[in-house]
Amino acid sequence: MTEDVAKPSKGPSRALKAVFAALCLALLLVVLSAVYALRIAPTPAIVVDHSNDSTPLFEPLWVANLSTDAPPLASTVLATTRSSATVTTLLEDIQRIEETSPLTTSSPSTPSSTATSTTPSTTTKTPTITEEAATTSTSTTAAPFPSITLIPALENSESCAPRIEKRLCRSRSFVPSASVRSDQWEEAAVSASGHLSGFRPLLYHLNISSVSIATDTVAGSISIRVECVSDSNAVALHADRSVGEIDDVSLWDCRTGEEICVIRSTHLLAQQIVVFELASTVASGSVLELSVSTFQSRPSVGIYRNRAANWERGRASTLGTVFGMRKARNVFPCFDLPVFQAEMELCVSHTRGVHARSNTPAVSTSESATCFVRTPRIPSYVFGFSLFSRLHSFERPAPSTELPVVEVVVRNQMDISGLEWVFNETFQSVERMHEMTGVRFPLEKLSVAVAPLPEPLQGVAPLGLVTIQESAVEYPMYLRSHSALAHELVHQWVGDVVSVASWRDICLQEGLAAYLEWLITSTFPLADSDVDGRCREAKTVALQREAQNIALRDAFRELDHALGSCAEKAPVLFHMLDAGFGPKLVPRFLRLLFQKFAYQKAAHFDDWIDLLNDAAKTTLAGDLLTSYFSRPGYPLVHVDFRPNQPLRLSQRLVVGDVPSKNGSAAPFVVPLEIDDNSAERKTRFVVLQEFEQAEEPVAASWVVADPLSTTYSRIVYSVENYNGIAACVADRGCDFPKKVLKNVVGDFCWALLKDVFVATPSEADAWLRLLQSFAASKVASGDCGCCIDVASRHSRHCKWTWVDRCQKVSLLKTLTTSKAPKRTPRGRS
Repeated sequence: MTEDVAKPSKGPSRALKAVFAALCLALLLVVLSAVYALRIAPTPAIVVDHSNDSTPLFEPLWVANLSTDAPPLASTVLATTRSSATVTTLLEDIQRIEETSPLTTSSPSTPSSTATSTTPSTTTKTPTITEEAATTSTSTTAAPFPSITLIPALENSESCAPRIEKRLCRSRSFVPSASVRSDQWEEAAVSASGHLSGFRPLLYHLNISSVSIATDTVAGSISIRVECVSDSNAVALHADRSVGEIDDVSLWDCRTGEEICVIRSTHLLAQQIVVFELASTVASGSVLELSVSTFQSRPSVGIYRNRAANWERGRASTLGTVFGMRKARNVFPCFDLPVFQAEMELCVSHTRGVHARSNTPAVSTSESATCFVRTPRIPSYVFGFSLFSRLHSFERPAPSTELPVVEVVVRNQMDISGLEWVFNETFQSVERMHEMTGVRFPLEKLSVAVAPLPEPLQGVAPLGLVTIQESAVEYPMYLRSHSALAHELVHQWVGDVVSVASWRDICLQEGLAAYLEWLITSTFPLADSDVDGRCREAKTVALQREAQNIALRDAFRELDHALGSCAEKAPVLFHMLDAGFGPKLVPRFLRLLFQKFAYQKAAHFDDWIDLLNDAAKTTLAGDLLTSYFSRPGYPLVHVDFRPNQPLRLSQRLVVGDVPSKNGSAAPFVVPLEIDDNSAERKTRFVVLQEFEQAEEPVAASWVVADPLSTTYSRIVYSVENYNGIAACVADRGCDFPKKVLKNVVGDFCWALLKDVFVATPSEADAWLRLLQSFAASKVASGDCGCCIDVASRHSRHCKWTWVDRCQKVSLLKTLTTSKAPKRTPRGRS
């Protein structure tokens, strides 16, 4: 009996396959038709609304979308919604992304109309970021950020009306006006007037879209909100010739949204200014938005790079800004004078593995871009950013609510135990500056980066971002390391919070900062940090540089040139103020300065003088600073002392380190401390303010003016007083300090070789006795040691010195011809 075996099925029939293929083809045609309809459908233009420029809260998706691995959703949205005539910053693009792209989806079929939208926390007066959850339809919580409160902005920098494009501005029918005169752009006139072509900045939106440690090119876009303070038909910006492609600009009225037509642009290379001529005159009081759609620069200055070689695996690579004096204009177009202060918002793109820092904390970060909180009002040279690789950071919470959190960024090999002094001295310096100025540090975080800076930089100090030379931190046993850190921290107030209005006055700022650094470091347990000692050291260096014949108020072109002239001399003058008018003068002056000018406006030289006079309750303090800052040189003070007779003081000007006769120039104001050897050992204070003046008689055998040598002058005495000092030095029972003797002999030797002294016939014996006494005690060395020893003029060591220098001195000529013994020629046997 045979069983039936079931055979396998042969599958679907041909008819069924054909039906399935037809259905798939129909579905494909439907999808293609839908996609084609979406592509050709008109997209409504989005009007850019600048009515809210406060920093938004950003969702985590924005961070993901900035990554190179993120889906191209954000770029698609921007490409389909951005108007070709509208220029936006990266911050504005981020706002659009959050308004148009879904942050979370429950399923792939969730329509785009249910996308989550965030409501940024805004305020008209003070921009703040709080730990506040965004209200969304899908209960998505915004990423928390620390609370940061900044200085209130100007009211007219907070809102702009929606833009209305004017097609007339695209036509070529405009007739350019006459050629732009270059003489109206002089820096001194701009600083004095407080505006550039009638405008001053209020707010910057800067988007650095291309910057790399490996290349020297910077590119991006910028939008500047400006206020018109004087009727004008041209807007101007500072831009070096290295900044190109900035002719594509647009200008809008913030109140009406109306576009203002730009006729043409003119580059003034000598003044480093680009002028945009307008088709109409802008009235005073108007607020405009100036957008530069793109700029590209290859700055040779303003940015430093330190790139590690491929084989240097552990070494850090750094890029940072050193804007300083007129350097910001080499990187991006801006109002680049200290008289112009504005708020700034920055977004910077960078490669993966690179970390960015700027003046303020980051509001949002990703692997390829970082955006920062809006800054307080600062000048362009205080703005800055840095990029780092192969670095890691350490944070230390503030010991009190009055101080910021401190972050130290170092290379990977550096041990945190070696950074303890950096944290301690940073907190101490910030606290001391708060006490002296009455102004808290304006940010909740202070970053201190340790990086290899180019020589001769020891540090740079944009607000909130201090960078210190790496070698200074690696060798903290030297005073220079602690001084560099404290100096840049002082600049967070002097220069960043309060700045001078003109580069001519930069020595005021640098001198005050250096003197405050002396005061701060003197409280640290460091060797050679005494204020008087550092003052004498700085005075010695500064006097050697007087041959350059440069005034402290000068048209400096480079910051290095200015510092070479005033880094040592200017702080000595502020120490003179404290020594002559009391140690509380500078703290009182600081309080008044910051009360009036902190975050408000730049201070002119006359403003400093007025406040100084108010603090001192006398105009002599201001006269002192004016007399030294307004011209090169210093005074040579002559003290004519005779026992029980009026003490006569006189001064003459030394220019180019050469004594000159008094001319039409006004005398210096020189506060002097005068000590004597009387029984009471009285110390009197005298302010020399005339070319000649007499003081009360002194019952002593000698006097010493400025015994600590902290006054910026040289002091010489009458021969009778010198002999009294020489007798005290020779007498073991007379206590004459060696440091004071060194100062007295130092000024005496300088005056002797400069041919200052003149011997009358009645004084010849006294002068000869003095020289013999100094030679016997061996208080002088070098050329001076040879010249004061008249008997050595034929010796082997001093013969050529006498021929070259000593014989040209009038005093020595008189003494050698009249009193010195002549050498008897040796006869032959």
